[in-house]
Amino acid sequence: MSSGLSTVTLALLAGGKGRRMGLAKHRLQESESGSSLIAYQLARLHRHFPETFVLCGDHAIGDLPIGVQTLADPPPFTGDGPLAGMLAGMAQSQRPWMAVLALDYPEVPPELFEYGLSRADDKTDAVIFLDSQKRAQWLCALYRTRVAPQIERSLRSGERAVRRFAQTLKTLEVDTTGTFEADTFSNLNDPEDLAQSRFCRPGVEDGG
Repeated sequence: MSSGLSTVTLALLAGGKGRRMGLAKHRLQESESGSSLIAYQLARLHRHFPETFVLCGDHAIGDLPIGVQTLADPPPFTGDGPLAGMLAGMAQSQRPWMAVLALDYPEVPPELFEYGLSRADDKTDAVIFLDSQKRAQWLCALYRTRVAPQIERSLRSGERAVRRFAQTLKTLEVDTTGTFEADTFSNLNDPEDLAQSRFCRPGVEDGG
């Protein structure tokens, strides 16, 4: 575990249906090793955090390492998207911060979260990273677990968008340009992204 992340829970968002991709993204595989995307992410990230959750939405994900817990969306918010998963994670977390990372960001290094955390102060509710084009990465961010009641209120009001919720918080935007690689926030949104990556559908070896 990285000492710089001792106050942070890792929460991997893996509850999406993968409609644009045509399958749930946790089933994608690294072309060379055949490892699932979720196994790949956990292998490189889990050891850096004191606790790790896989936020699985409303479907089951098995074969996870010892010490990694899956959390379903809490009723009555089943199927309500990332905010519901974040609420589940914050309810179980023993740490003041939660590093929220969508499963389909395979290039994000753990050092990114250390970098963001070092810039937050006691009043900061969320650290939102900006990519090289100054776009906010709402699903690759740090959130205080103390904002859980605000998430619940947001969901009860019918607001499910993480972006709009985060904009109600005391948010720190952190520009990563020049500090982290330009492809840090590359993600696997659709088959075109997949074709340009080192990942593929199950049973396909060439990533295409």
